[in-house]
Order: sequence, then structure tokens, then C-alpha cells
Amino acid sequence: LERREARARIAAAISSSLDLETIFRSLKTELPNLVQFDHFAVALFKGNTLEISTISEEYSGLFPRGMIISAENEMLYRVVQEGKHIIRNDIEKEIAQPLDNKLLAVGIHSTLLIPLNAGGHTFGTLILASREIGKFSDADFQSLKPIADQLAVAIDNSRLFMQIESAAGEWRRTFDTMSDGVAIIGTDFRIKRTNMA
Repeated sequence: LERREARARIAAAISSSLDLETIFRSLKTELPNLVQFDHFAVALFKGNTLEISTISEEYSGLFPRGMIISAENEMLYRVVQEGKHIIRNDIEKEIAQPLDNKLLAVGIHSTLLIPLNAGGHTFGTLILASREIGKFSDADFQSLKPIADQLAVAIDNSRLFMQIESAAGEWRRTFDTMSDGVAIIGTDFRIKRTNMA
């Protein structure tokens, strides 16, 4: 019952907001009710680079928000490129990338990397990390996949909303700075907007 309620709270937060910070805060609070982990992060593509968008506060110094993850840290890129999750349950035995040494230095031994996919393309990774060796399983992935899918749609919607807001702002600025007087008249023949000229 607690897991179902946690899923419902996450779904409500995801569907009711275009603000990614609000969504990330809800995930940080509610995900531990579904799967036990020590740390949480989301990495998203911005252009051709993968960047940390949110992370557990205690690791924000080592892996700060906005940190660019280099392509040599191939696990995160592989999740995005292949669109498949990766479970690593003993990083010390399977060091495969430069980031692994940083993870081990702060006591992380297991990671679950889940692709964020919306609109037919994968653009990021939901990252769960644990100090415990052997922490994550396919059952954990199956439990979190629907949430990752909802999160991906919310991120995609938020990005589209920001693009629309930016374009609308640019249009308003252009309209208001035109040197000729211009008016927009609605279908009811009333003036809806005029520029500053």
C-alpha cells in the first residue's frame, strides 16, 4: 500500500508541474519508498553533452549540478545511446570508466542507470546509487521504469514549454520594438494588442 501511495504521489507531482525542481524534489522524497538507495541524480543531454541536472545534496560538491560528464564515462552515454538500463553491483570489481574511481572514493559500490525516453528519443539517465554491494536488481528497474517514463515525458514537456515561452518573449520584444505602429485585431474586431510605436 505504501508503494502504491508513493507511486501516486510521484505521478501527481510529475503530472501537475512543468517545474523540474518541484518534480526532482518529489522524486528525492518518494523514490526511497519504492527502492532503497543512498543517492539520486538525473543527467540530461544539452546539445551533445551530458550534464548533471540534479543530484543528492551531499554529493553536489563532488558532482555539482551543471557538471559536464565526459564521453569517456561511457556507461551514462551507453544508457542514452542504447536506450537500455545498466545495473552495476560491484563497481570496484568492474571499474570501466574514470568516474568509477570518484564513485568509489565516496563509498558508492552499486548503481542503477535508467534511460529517460520520450517522443522516441532517449535524452538522459535517472541514476540511483548505493553504498551497498549488490544492491540493485531487475525487479528494481521494473519497479522504476514507469516512473522514469513519466519523468521523461515531464522533462520533455518542460523543455518544450521553456522553448515556447522563449519564442513568445522574443516575439513580444520584436513586436514592441517595431518602428511602425501595429495593432492586432481579434475575430470580434476588438484590438487585442498594439506595439509601442
